Amino acid sequence: MTKISADDVELFLLENPDFFLKKQSLVNELNFHDAPDGVSSLLEKQIEHLREEKTKLLDNLMHFLEVASENEDLMIKFNEMVMLVLSCTNQKEIQQIIEHDLATIFNLDSAMLKIIDVNELEDLEGKTELNLKSKKVFHGSFSKEKLKLLFNSNDIQSAVIGSIILGEEFGLLLIGSNRREKYLGDEDTTFFQFLRDAIQAKLDSLS
Repeated sequence: MTKISADDVELFLLENPDFFLKKQSLVNELNFHDAPDGVSSLLEKQIEHLREEKTKLLDNLMHFLEVASENEDLMIKFNEMVMLVLSCTNQKEIQQIIEHDLATIFNLDSAMLKIIDVNELEDLEGKTELNLKSKKVFHGSFSKEKLKLLFNSNDIQSAVIGSIILGEEFGLLLIGSNRREKYLGDEDTTFFQFLRDAIQAKLDSLS
């Protein structure tokens, strides 16, 4: 008779996880509670494992609910901001909305929509080394020199930057933070892009 190793038994049980459910009489003959050297019994280990899994599931659920709540709050604020933009009747009103309401609603240190001509844009591109004519959104902690050029402030430490094409002019949507780490890493800029596109659409309708 071929000798069965402990590994064989383990593999069999992994392939047949309901084995002991089908063999209740066998369970009564096994010693689960008197494990040597103070090691927890199999039953206790399983209970402990289930508790750990429950804790992980609850932690994941709480994290999911927190993220969902944050996203819901962000969407409400975004909708409010878009409605304000859509209510504007001219470019100056939109700039005022961005500078005051956007900063207030999202608790930002700085927010603005700068309108510049092609020459100013190309000058900024040369000095900041950013392709501002593209539809790309830039974010991060830029050098003090670049941030001073964009925001005309020494307080801004990190920023999100996006451009808006306005015929022969360009709009720069700028959001800045006094904290250097605010817009580092893979900061999600989806809502910023949506807002930029909404402003673009509104300005197009006014031209």
